[in-house]
Amino acid sequence: MKYFNSALVMGLCLAAQPALSLSVQEQIDKGYEYCDNLRSLAATVMKSRQSGQSKALTEFTVKGMGSDAKSLVDFAYDYPVKDTPQEKDFAVNNFSDAAREGCRKSVLKKIEQARANQGVNRHE
Repeated sequence: MKYFNSALVMGLCLAAQPALSLSVQEQIDKGYEYCDNLRSLAATVMKSRQSGQSKALTEFTVKGMGSDAKSLVDFAYDYPVKDTPQEKDFAVNNFSDAAREGCRKSVLKKIEQARANQGVNRHE
């Protein structure tokens, strides 16, 4: 069985790509806001997993929320269901924190890449 790894979330944040017209801080703030929302969604998805809800029902619940939501369901259902309430809470917190942190790293990387590309385009 595969276990959730925060590095897997790095690719989840395609929707968190801020516009170049914003200041760097505005881009970061906008991306981080998305990541905080993603964390909440990840917690909900993992709670569903830990409560024994079927993957199909969880997928139906997040249908229409985009590819990030679908990816979270896929990752969550690769994670084992824990035995005790404390272990379940830990799994929810660990999963959702990892989703947010992976998203934040992705946001910063996208901003850095966009700024580098912007600099290259200026010299052409």
